[in-house]
Amino acid sequence: MHTRPCTEKLKLVGDLIYKDFAGPNNWQVFSDVEPTLALMRKQKLKVGVISNFDERLEGILAGLGLEKYFDFVLSTYNTGFSKPDSRIFNLALKKASVDASGAVHIGDSYELDYLGAKQVGIKPLLIDRGETTAQECQHDLNVVKSIQEAMLYITESSK
Repeated sequence: MHTRPCTEKLKLVGDLIYKDFAGPNNWQVFSDVEPTLALMRKQKLKVGVISNFDERLEGILAGLGLEKYFDFVLSTYNTGFSKPDSRIFNLALKKASVDASGAVHIGDSYELDYLGAKQVGIKPLLIDRGETTAQECQHDLNVVKSIQEAMLYITESSK
């Protein structure tokens, strides 16, 4: 039988792809992200990452030069919780030392990000760069088209 060699080759290919996606070369940062994160840092906002990603996340952020903009990174891997579980959002509030009423969560998933943040009292923003289905959701949503627009929303709502 040829099953075993085929299975071993598939595992090898899978491992190579997994390792390859641990580096920054296979990831794209939108042009508005770094300047906006730098502005958030300059304004002394607490900024964190909440992600359902794995153990590669922090290395990817470092490889992209973005880790310096975040006060904390929470992932499924390092917390044991996945969005929309309220525990990961509550942990973020604790890390940021802020009440839910003073927090904003920006995400691209209606179910995982928007509803997850909303359930704990965090102001949710759904980012729709034309790749998500915000327009398909029959809900009254706070939708932004970019992280830069999200920053404007945060600035305006804090006045």
